[in-house]
Amino acid sequence: MKHKRPSSIIWFERLYWISFATAFVDGIAMWDQQITTMDADFETPGFARAILIAGWILAFALSAVIWFFVAVKAKRWAKWVQVVFACFATISVIVEIIVVFVNFSSVPEEFGLNFSDLVLPDHLNAFAFFSTFLNMVASCLLFRKDAVSWFETKPTSYDEVFD
Repeated sequence: MKHKRPSSIIWFERLYWISFATAFVDGIAMWDQQITTMDADFETPGFARAILIAGWILAFALSAVIWFFVAVKAKRWAKWVQVVFACFATISVIVEIIVVFVNFSSVPEEFGLNFSDLVLPDHLNAFAFFSTFLNMVASCLLFRKDAVSWFETKPTSYDEVFD
């Protein structure tokens, strides 16, 4: 007997992969800056590039495993792993924003700075915000009523995964 995947799970996987794609685009856009920053830390030429490529391969593999166990196998433990990762990413972005604003607000007024002088760190950009936001929304979808009941009744067939 086939179990129809609920709309929350379908939307989860759409937002999840859009979030990953957005993070990937961010990584490509920040590639040169990341290489420059990492090359300063390593003496071996090309090592930073290898580390970044390995990191992206690992990130994709981990994302695929989480997707598979959440959206296909309906494993509750995978749902919680996804939620924890999404929370860490969200907390990281919020903390970085707070640090930027606290550092900015601690500048004495005699320097004459205003909010137009506020600059976010280079790695915090629209892609990073959007990716984190989509990942958190995707995680929230896992707690909707249809998704919760789906996690309790595991699908028996893989035929419906790409329907």
